[in-house]
Amino acid sequence: MGVVSEVVCTFSHNRPASYARSAYSSLGIAFVGFLTWGHHMSCRDISVRNAGIFGILSMLTAIFSAIKVVT
Repeated sequence: MGVVSEVVCTFSHNRPASYARSAYSSLGIAFVGFLTWGHHMSCRDISVRNAGIFGILSMLTAIFSAIKVVT
């Protein structure tokens, strides 16, 4: 997403609406994405609590992605 946003801004000769917001959302995607390794464990026996935590973290990644798309 970071590369696409930079390429689109370069070829359209426009700056993003808020470069800081875009950069922080990229960092948020990277950090929360690092924590969501557990959603790949769907075939394993993980507790319902852990599955819920990983589900919430995956949804949080979607929020940062939406911020990245809007800016």
